[in-house]
Amino acid sequence: MIFRQHLHIYLIVFDVYKYLLFAIFFICGSHGLTWAQEPKTLYDLYCKDQVPRKDKVTDDNVKDPIIRGLNADLYIKSQPYHDQILLENLSLQTLDDWRREKFKEKLDEFLSAGTNETSWSVDNLRPLIDSESDLYNNLTERQGIISRFVVLYNHKAYVDCRAKTYNYEVSFWILKNSLMVFPEQVRRPIRAAVDSLLEPKFQRLRREPSISINLYNDLFRAILDDAVLRHKVGKALRDAGIDLEILQYFDPGTRSLFDGILGTKPISPFGSGKYTLTGDLFFLIETIVTRFLVLRDHGRRYKIVSKGFADANPIRPNPGYIQYDGNADLGKKIDQEVLYSESVQSHYDKITSNDQLSIARGCAGAEFIKRILTASLRGEELRSIEVYYAGGGVFPGTPQDIYRRIDITISKMNR
Repeated sequence: MIFRQHLHIYLIVFDVYKYLLFAIFFICGSHGLTWAQEPKTLYDLYCKDQVPRKDKVTDDNVKDPIIRGLNADLYIKSQPYHDQILLENLSLQTLDDWRREKFKEKLDEFLSAGTNETSWSVDNLRPLIDSESDLYNNLTERQGIISRFVVLYNHKAYVDCRAKTYNYEVSFWILKNSLMVFPEQVRRPIRAAVDSLLEPKFQRLRREPSISINLYNDLFRAILDDAVLRHKVGKALRDAGIDLEILQYFDPGTRSLFDGILGTKPISPFGSGKYTLTGDLFFLIETIVTRFLVLRDHGRRYKIVSKGFADANPIRPNPGYIQYDGNADLGKKIDQEVLYSESVQSHYDKITSNDQLSIARGCAGAEFIKRILTASLRGEELRSIEVYYAGGGVFPGTPQDIYRRIDITISKMNR
């Protein structure tokens, strides 16, 4: 009886709940928020939701930088690095973490290999890579210390919808010469000082058959002894707002050049056991060759010899050799001059003695000289200047920094 009396009330309540339930489903469904729908996979995001459908879909989140105004000749370039990962069970966060990990891994691989041809210290660069709080963003946005000398050149990614893989590609450039991170206003006074030191030598070449330039004593030390130059460079560094923290990533020679200019004790252009050119040697050799090309007697033939030297520090006791990837014939005798040729590959992949180390240093100088000449001259002019390398062997006695060096000799040849 009571039920019948209240039946109309129950029906009203039922209708209210019915309409409320319908409204909830309608609202949630219109916003794509129903709990019945499974979360979208990366495959869905990149492939199924694309209109029109494509086999390969570019990931627009990966920025490919626009590089303008860079002189490619100043950089060492990596080969493009490729890697891929299956989309299955990947989240957006997992994919982003994987991409950043690969970015850092490939940069480290490149620096470990690429700095053999540059004037940077890979041992000092690696802590910088590890300490960068956001290495990925700093290079993609070209900000932070590392972006002063490393350029992200190629950076892209795409999804292969058929294979259900995410494909990532990246490549880098790094400055060969660490001095190039400084603006021209810093390099100019150093170049002017070198030119003034070279002027008397090239004047003598007009009268004599040859000149010899000891890069350490004639130029390196002379620059550091120039109080006026030190003041000019120090002022230029301050005016340019250069963060001197970057010096710690330079090779020992370049670091010592600026340490000396700024008032601290210099060390050798070559670190112990090193055969690749340091930034200051790149700079000094380039200035010598450029000055020679201006002051030479056009129409005359010349011979340039780059001779390397070593001190008596033992070759690394463990493993007992230095890995070598240059072009020198390390089997030549001391003082034997070898015509440098880019097409001749070395049969040696290890340096096992200081005599060989001196040859490798001489060849590194010759390679750079030849590169400058090839970029500056053509045809008969280029053929009129022959470039040789040699090893001067080991200075006996207590090892000294000044023994680890290159001497350059320029001689006139018969017409």
